[in-house]
Amino acid sequence: MKTSPLLSASFMRVLLSTLLFLSSSPSIGLCEELKDIFSRIQKFAEEKNFPKALDELNWAQKELQKGHSKELERFFPNEIKGFKGDKIKSNAALGFSQVDRSYTSGEKTINVSLTGGSSAGGLGNLGQLGKFAAMMGSESGQEVVRIQGKTAQLEGDEGSSYSLSVFLESGGVLKLDATSDVTADQLKEFAESLMLEQLDKYLKG
Repeated sequence: MKTSPLLSASFMRVLLSTLLFLSSSPSIGLCEELKDIFSRIQKFAEEKNFPKALDELNWAQKELQKGHSKELERFFPNEIKGFKGDKIKSNAALGFSQVDRSYTSGEKTINVSLTGGSSAGGLGNLGQLGKFAAMMGSESGQEVVRIQGKTAQLEGDEGSSYSLSVFLESGGVLKLDATSDVTADQLKEFAESLMLEQLDKYLKG
């Protein structure tokens, strides 16, 4: 029985993503949900009810995106260098990831955010673009530094707040925004304590 080329290509992409995700981060609830969805996709495809099949395919994508967001959270631990993290905010859609978590120590706060990090999304190469721009030259108040061997850009001046953007090989950008009472050295030390290599490896797939 012939199926729509669009359905076939989409089905294979999602099925491959599913197998890769489940092999690295198994979840019984997610596995069962995806089994049901793919079963319905197969049923609708056999009935040539492609609108319904594509709708189920979208649900499968949403379930995988939720699993991806959850997996990203483990790279934002509850405490880093004496700073305690608050509630994690995360979202992933169409290959585009966004994770935020603020860390506080006394009056000092550092907000850590991950943007991009997937070649499948239109903004997946933010890290490479940022790295290229940083290496082309820095303006006043900007400095190119290395964090765990990765290119990063420090912005700010003494007496003002600093921000640090770390450009990941996977295409993502990890940005740290600090309050004015956090020094440049403290911000860099905080960044050095993050699980950058593990995060980059996960995002590369």
